Amino acid sequence: MAGSKSGKGPVNNLNDLDYKTWLRFQKSFDRYEFGTGQYPTDFENIVREYIRFFTKKAYESGPAVILTNIRGIGDIDGRTITMVEDPFSSKVLNSFHEINPASVDYVILQVHRLNEKDPSDTNNLLSSIANALKPSAYATIFCHEISDPYPYIWSFASSCRKSLNLCDEKLLLDEKKDNLPVYALQFRKEEDLLPKKEFRHEIKVAKILTSPQYIIPRPPPRKKEEFKHPAKFPEELIEELILSFTDEDDWVLDVMAGTGSTLVAAYKKNRNGVGIELCQEFYNIAKERINKANPPVRLPGFECPYKSELIKGDARNVDTLLEEKKGQIRYCITSPPYWSMLHNPGSEGQRERRGKGLKLTYSESEEDLGNIHNYNQFISTLKTIYENVAPLLTADGKLTVIVKNVKRNGSLYTLAWDLVDELAGPDGKYDYIGYTLWCQDDTGLKPFAIGHHWVSNILHQYCLHFSVRR
Repeated sequence: MAGSKSGKGPVNNLNDLDYKTWLRFQKSFDRYEFGTGQYPTDFENIVREYIRFFTKKAYESGPAVILTNIRGIGDIDGRTITMVEDPFSSKVLNSFHEINPASVDYVILQVHRLNEKDPSDTNNLLSSIANALKPSAYATIFCHEISDPYPYIWSFASSCRKSLNLCDEKLLLDEKKDNLPVYALQFRKEEDLLPKKEFRHEIKVAKILTSPQYIIPRPPPRKKEEFKHPAKFPEELIEELILSFTDEDDWVLDVMAGTGSTLVAAYKKNRNGVGIELCQEFYNIAKERINKANPPVRLPGFECPYKSELIKGDARNVDTLLEEKKGQIRYCITSPPYWSMLHNPGSEGQRERRGKGLKLTYSESEEDLGNIHNYNQFISTLKTIYENVAPLLTADGKLTVIVKNVKRNGSLYTLAWDLVDELAGPDGKYDYIGYTLWCQDDTGLKPFAIGHHWVSNILHQYCLHFSVRR
């Protein structure tokens, strides 16, 4: 594909890579050997991959100019590598300003101890990077999670949007799950069209519970009726989380039950399940699946030891629909629509479903959350629903929301992070207690924007965990 001199594939305006290498890089997470450090043992080679992806060897003006503080990467096909020290130091910030404006092709940095950084330091650093980069050039900032439960990386990324467009995130995961994830935040020198919403420092954080760092389910093929739902999650994922947060005989709730996966998983793990579903078609599918898993007992004197209850209704009314279960639900696990993304007719996934004659959206109902087009209204509605769940939970009750950040018009809408900001804020009804990543390793990669600019395949989703605030 590079240069398309052979006439095969699109012209590659971003790098010198072939189609296969480009496509492989578009995956939003990868697993590595970490050894005893906080970064993969092969980190320098990973950095080289990033440099080769986000730059060509040379341009009309000469070799690509790279700015980095990561040592040990050596020569990379003749590119000009300019080293800096701690990117937050005043000496380095001054050196950034000494660089000719708009003269750098790519900035790739590694930052540490974000919990010790003042927001003004972040603003100064990103302003300096933006000044140095050429128009539309990229910057990658690696930062690793720390044991402090506050999500500093999300706060840092939010602050960076004042100077650069946050266009994506990639995650470097420890294959042994001994180390916390490393984030590769992807920025581009262009206007970030999203409102500059600061991630609040007033988030209430409780003790982080021990839960799987990430889960890679290997679900069996979906049954015919399950394909009708555009966004079904696997029972294997739900089962593992149910085992982490509940005991046998507990009540498990899903306020957006879809095709009933949560209730089926709860029954299989000897828990009681209750769900609410708005769409009549999905309600019927869920009812059939639940009855197959937990058949109604009609013999006198016998009853099923675990209940599976499904209610046709609107999740907004969960507190009144389940008023009789107030204070009885041990765990609520649910996944909302990922905003109105299913209304994007040009997405690869939507084209596939259209070709198979499958539903492209959940429903046409005005009550359907997936039909809310205003992002802030969507977030506000989700907050109301999950706050209505809080009175139903036991004193030690937990909430898990499965969601992912979404891309639109070249910007990253941090849906997952914004939900934490809303639900665990000073006026929220929950404390944030961490997340588990649901990583999809069985999904084919789509060649988004290949040859033109960077767009990842987001194959990791956040299972956000909260404890009810008492």
